[in-house]
Amino acid sequence: MSNAYAGPHGGYTVWGLSFSILILLSIFLLSVAVVLYLGWQILGRLGRKLQVANISLLQSEIKEVTYRHRINEAVEKCRRLEQKLQETQYELLKARDQA
Repeated sequence: MSNAYAGPHGGYTVWGLSFSILILLSIFLLSVAVVLYLGWQILGRLGRKLQVANISLLQSEIKEVTYRHRINEAVEKCRRLEQKLQETQYELLKARDQA
């Protein structure tokens, strides 16, 4: 037994809907499915690009932290050398005064 039958005005219907409405509904649902699929694909690509950008950003931050650490070590070494220089200059000045 089929769900299609001739309506009261002679047009064929399925589940009480005319074929033209069913065709339009099918086209609409197919269009929605295509849009959702394409949107999903675009979001997937953007997600992968964001992951790559995030990894790049993290690598840059790691380099920055490394360089800051090296700068801090160099500044500390410079301070120690300046202090040692001042102590040496003081000892030389003291030795001159005693001579």
